[in-house]
Amino acid sequence: MSPSPEPTATADWEAFYRDYRKPGYVAGFEITSKLGGGMFGLVYRAKKLSIGKDYAIKFLQVDDQDVRRAVLTELEQVKWFAQIDHPNLVSIEDRGEVDGIPFLVMAFAGTETLRDKLVAGRVPGGDDKDQLLRWFLQACRGLAALHERSLVHFDVKPANVFLKGAVARLGDYGLSKLVTHSRGSLSMGRGTPYYMAPELLQRRGDHRSDLYSLGVMLYELLCGKVPFTGDSEWEVLKQHETKAPELPPFLQPNERAALTKCLAKDPAQRFQHVAELMAVLGAPTTVGAAAWNEASAATTAAAAPPPPPAPSPPPAGAPVEDPYAGLGKASREAMRHASVIARQAAQRASVAVKKAIQDGRARGWPKLAALRGWVVRQHQQLQQRRELRRQRREQRAQERLARRQARRRRLLDKLAGLVFLVVVVGLGLTWIRANPERVRAWADSARAAATTAASAPAPAALPATTAINSSFQVPLAVVGRVATATPAWVELATHDVDRAHAALLAHIEELRRCAPLSPEARGRDGELPTFGVAAAAEPWLQRAQPELAALLRLRSTSTAARRLADGGAVALHQAAWRLETLAWTSRADVDTARRLHQVLQAATRCDDIVWVEPEADTPQEQARHNRGLGKLWLWFCNEFAFTEQAWRTYRRLLNFD
Repeated sequence: MSPSPEPTATADWEAFYRDYRKPGYVAGFEITSKLGGGMFGLVYRAKKLSIGKDYAIKFLQVDDQDVRRAVLTELEQVKWFAQIDHPNLVSIEDRGEVDGIPFLVMAFAGTETLRDKLVAGRVPGGDDKDQLLRWFLQACRGLAALHERSLVHFDVKPANVFLKGAVARLGDYGLSKLVTHSRGSLSMGRGTPYYMAPELLQRRGDHRSDLYSLGVMLYELLCGKVPFTGDSEWEVLKQHETKAPELPPFLQPNERAALTKCLAKDPAQRFQHVAELMAVLGAPTTVGAAAWNEASAATTAAAAPPPPPAPSPPPAGAPVEDPYAGLGKASREAMRHASVIARQAAQRASVAVKKAIQDGRARGWPKLAALRGWVVRQHQQLQQRRELRRQRREQRAQERLARRQARRRRLLDKLAGLVFLVVVVGLGLTWIRANPERVRAWADSARAAATTAASAPAPAALPATTAINSSFQVPLAVVGRVATATPAWVELATHDVDRAHAALLAHIEELRRCAPLSPEARGRDGELPTFGVAAAAEPWLQRAQPELAALLRLRSTSTAARRLADGGAVALHQAAWRLETLAWTSRADVDTARRLHQVLQAATRCDDIVWVEPEADTPQEQARHNRGLGKLWLWFCNEFAFTEQAWRTYRRLLNFD
């Protein structure tokens, strides 16, 4: 195995996507096609230039520095996996790093997986069932080879069983944890929720966790579905922890026994070795025995062997030897010793179980209770967020109905108001002509009041460190990328402007990559965060409403943008809130939205959020393409105008003035 290069600080994915097709990008290989991808990386098919043989290269995609350090440390254990040579395991050939991206070179095990052979809801039978079980047993033999070397997979599932003809190979174990007698617990979560053993929720697990995952996979092969499903991952995990699986009546006795044993919640009650599971299913544990079994079955099916020749009779007068002499005594001795061994094993098992229960009460149960409480709280918060979203949808529907009714009333009110205005103006002019002295006295009083108001001090501004947003909901896709406090680059700018400028640019680039900026993405529910107003900022936002209305009446966009930027974070948030609350039901709403977007774009110098002009220029089409603009601008304000201090720092770092 070639030595791996010294790992770099960050991964350059831009260079990767630019150069990965070039021969020799990974030394000695030429990448030909993409095979797939997952949570931690991308898998490509590659040809070794020297011999033309196909391999699979997995590039690990870990951007978080803490996770990156953990993965790089774990990759040091790849040498233990690379030493395994088993026909039912995808062998690991090499590892390395290119452009700061760590990678693993593995044998090419085909493009199909056991997941591709399963049809949801269909119970297999006949030859299909036999073939699925053969593949399953081959995966069991590969897993047993890992366990024999104190290696644990922690992510056994059909998608990680690769098929090439009649051979199944267990793969994607290069990032598993090395488990020895001195270290039997996990330091980082592993697995897929539908196949995850319940003890992994407590960050504890060993080779028996793989036995649980094998039981889930066997259940899916035999029943056409996984034993536990739900609306969320936490609901599935909770069922794994507390609910017993339902075993259909059509299962055979040995299949039922295997599933009951594998899916036990307590690891001590499961099979302790893969060989025990294979024995219950009536399959040999070694590759050679399995191959001999299949060959014998095929030969028997093809043609029955000829009967053996009859033995020759013994010569006359010779004593006849009893072939069964001594078997009875040997059987009795074997039964006696077997019963003694069984009693001793039962006694040792009872002592071990009692000790395990005592240790669990002393160490594990308080943690389990705390974890259960945390899961319940998370579920309750999820239900509360769903109820809040439902109430908001109903409120918006009621507001749209009220606006339609209000428009009808306004038409009549305007007509009545016009008539009333004409009458009042006429009466007023008549009264002014009749009382000129009193009019002059009132004018003098008004001028004096205006002078007094102009000399009065202006109301206090919002404190520079007061947050404008206080409560919001963040979709899972952008968790960790939405600011919940004053950004770090604001504090950094007080003593190191260059580093603050670099941190701000990096944050802008991260938002460009993860934010749904396209019209199709930003129009989907659940893609964008939803914000709420902090109680301390509500009076200032209300005070900014008339100022925003006056600003939008200006003809010059540049003048309006300059005044909006000078108005500070409160003015920006007020403009974004106004854009988010528009009804988009009339041409006036569309024009107001376009005007708000233009002013916000010029005030922030942000060109990533764009206005889309559809072919059918109607309010409905405009709303369908641009309705998500308000949430995007609210997100922008949350990131770069979280407080007045953050907005002033943003303008100073980007040289607005």
